[in-house]
Amino acid sequence: MLLAEELLLLALAGPARLLEVVAPERASRGHAKERIRTATDLTPVAPIVKKVIAEAEAVVIAAATSVSLGVAASS
Repeated sequence: MLLAEELLLLALAGPARLLEVVAPERASRGHAKERIRTATDLTPVAPIVKKVIAEAEAVVIAAATSVSLGVAASS
């Protein structure tokens, strides 16, 4: 059984795309993915974190697009 802290960390690792950090060796990623999936299912904050990360990514993409359009327009 996983501790609450482990559950939370694993649940956040999935949405944050930290699989390579949690399991740097490819051979262990299948097991890590399963643990992340289980932890996400057992941790009520995981969907909220996933939504916040998605929103942050959208803001970064919008800002990058805006900056690149501004640079293109001034050229």
